[in-house]
Amino acid sequence: MSTIARLTLEQYDRIIEAGVFDSTEPQHVEFIHGELREMTPMGSAHLRALNVLVNKWVMGHDLPKGVWVQVQG
Repeated sequence: MSTIARLTLEQYDRIIEAGVFDSTEPQHVEFIHGELREMTPMGSAHLRALNVLVNKWVMGHDLPKGVWVQVQG
């Protein structure tokens, strides 16, 4: 993860309104604590591990066979 720029919330809002991130190529960026950061896309192993944790531990019980809750991805 690397920082692309430091911005105010107002600057970030203007960038979004201007459509800077509207493109045919997916862009993986997040605005965190005033920093515009490039994010690595989540891989399939990461998503699988996240789903197992959510469905087995966070939910507190086993779900019916074949049912999964997906929180991001």
